[in-house]
Amino acid sequence: MLKNLNLKMKIIGGFVLVAIITVFVGLIAVIGIMRLEESTRDIGTNRLPSVQALLNVSEAQFSIDGAENILLVQELSREQRDATLESMITDIKKAQANLTIYEALSMSADEQSIWDAFVPKWQKWLEDHQEFLNKETAYRAKVTQLAYDEMVRQGIVTNAISFKEAESLLTQLVNLNSGSADQAVKDVN
Repeated sequence: MLKNLNLKMKIIGGFVLVAIITVFVGLIAVIGIMRLEESTRDIGTNRLPSVQALLNVSEAQFSIDGAENILLVQELSREQRDATLESMITDIKKAQANLTIYEALSMSADEQSIWDAFVPKWQKWLEDHQEFLNKETAYRAKVTQLAYDEMVRQGIVTNAISFKEAESLLTQLVNLNSGSADQAVKDVN
């Protein structure tokens, strides 16, 4: 059959075949670019900001926990106490600002479920933290062993429980978002 075709038709046929192959490869490339663009957009607009905001919240929470431990020092000077309290205020504002950023981002169903469990645990930890501050203020107003023991129990026992519960869910959210970003990269490859 090809023997009956003249050279001109064979060359045209070859170019048409190359053009068809090129169009096919181009379509595959366009589909790949579209998938890459979608994954990149999700990572850049959701996953990365989510992880960043959640890690900022975690950092602030750990900083507040450390500051609570500083306030347990009985020989703490007034200046050190004031600086520690100011640091706590800054960290709470930082955490709240980052929680607001995170909450505004889109969430998967699994992520929303963990978030819904996290919010009351976070509120409980904040309430326990406030109770610690109340007991710390009471202790500084009237230094007694009983007041100190109550402050220590609040900071070391009660707050530790609510801290761990909130931090555990926070870590799950970070891991979920990191895993989603990793999966998006694998899907593109």
